[in-house]
Amino acid sequence: RGELLGGHVVAGEAADAATHEGDQRQPFPAALQARGEPERDAETKEITSSGQADVFAIEVGDCVDETEADEVSDVPVVPCSDPHDQELFSEFLLTETEWPGDDAIQEAAITRCDAAFEVFVGVPWDSSELEWYPFTPTEDGWDSLGDRLVQCVIYDPAGKTTGTLKGAAR
Repeated sequence: RGELLGGHVVAGEAADAATHEGDQRQPFPAALQARGEPERDAETKEITSSGQADVFAIEVGDCVDETEADEVSDVPVVPCSDPHDQELFSEFLLTETEWPGDDAIQEAAITRCDAAFEVFVGVPWDSSELEWYPFTPTEDGWDSLGDRLVQCVIYDPAGKTTGTLKGAAR
């Protein structure tokens, strides 16, 4: 689904922890609708068991284990109460109609994920011991599937964490 892009700069843009500027997750074209839904608690919507899930089925607050692939369509999900590698802390939709290119997508991810990072963690990225990277659309997914979703993923480079990193202030 998306490329894992690196590189970070400090951003001064305000964001809320789940989305940016009121973005709402919109219904995706049929080709993008999640094929592998994770098992969730009916009330809390938290993932309740480990397994593989379609990358479009993961939501802000979900925890995942690392994948080594450069492009992913599904990811290993884990209940956040279990040790895990990463957590989805924000997402947003790109609004361009034409493919903007990898550099433009990376710049949008840096600006918006950095801002959301500070709100989510409680300290700016450049003062934190935690790291992040984005799941971003590929050109093929953009053109053939209408993929415009950027997902911001946080992790602790020191190793697995248990529970959320929301409010970790480190």
